[in-house]
Amino acid sequence: MELRESAAAARRAHAEQCVEFPGPAGRLRGIATPADSCARRDQGWVILPGRPRFAFSRMPVIAARALAADGFSALRFDLQGTGESDGRTEADTRYKLHGEDVAAAIRFLREVRGARRFHLIGYCFDALCALDAFRLEGDAIESLFFAAAPVTEIKIEDSRFSRIARAAANPRQMLARLKSPSALAGRAANLVRRTPASAAAGRDRMEAKIETAFRALIASRAHALFVYGENEPLREEFRVAERMIAELAQDDRRRMVVEIWPEPVHSIESEPAVFARAVAWVRQRHAVASDAHLEVDPR
Repeated sequence: MELRESAAAARRAHAEQCVEFPGPAGRLRGIATPADSCARRDQGWVILPGRPRFAFSRMPVIAARALAADGFSALRFDLQGTGESDGRTEADTRYKLHGEDVAAAIRFLREVRGARRFHLIGYCFDALCALDAFRLEGDAIESLFFAAAPVTEIKIEDSRFSRIARAAANPRQMLARLKSPSALAGRAANLVRRTPASAAAGRDRMEAKIETAFRALIASRAHALFVYGENEPLREEFRVAERMIAELAQDDRRRMVVEIWPEPVHSIESEPAVFARAVAWVRQRHAVASDAHLEVDPR
């Protein structure tokens, strides 16, 4: 299933409003899409943090408008240091999350818009920021959609992409190594000798900040859907979280839903299907049966 912008959803653009609110590093700026006045009301607010808020595929835009046409108000905003939001622009890592930004959005909607119910949608790094908000506003969040994000202390490498990156950075050196098998083998042996046991063990442990946020999610009583692709390194990382979920009490396990797709999730090609699933998940939490604003690609 893919998410496409129907005529009804596109009409929600005329009602959208620019908003800004205080964040931990200055003003945060975004777009609020009010719920359609003709739709079922009081469905709550859906928050889509982004880098930037529209993403390069526009999927957050289409998702927000589709949900608004069904009665959910939506806020998509630029995380600090990206898009139009204030703050220093830095590389995204699993070690420095922006849950404070998402919590600031919740406080703004509560204080200025009178909101009381919140749903979070995040993809990759944005999912980590949404998860991190549970440390600060866990009691206010009803559900989380979390797709294709890293969770362990140490990155599990995809050797194919690593080779491509190295080749792109220094093609002559890579070509020389390929012509010299003994040099390549020696390099691999040196790498193994230099890799500390603690680093290898870090692949089996959840990163400390992410674990804190994950435990806050469990304590919050919110429902969560985690989506990963079967043969991706990020899915291997998520096995750490799956083991934690398996140890929970039955009621808590039921709130933590894990979906493993046969196709990749962390890819540009999969983004329409990922955001379509996010829209369906939010609707499902409120038993909204209508799919009038989701068009399904039969392919």
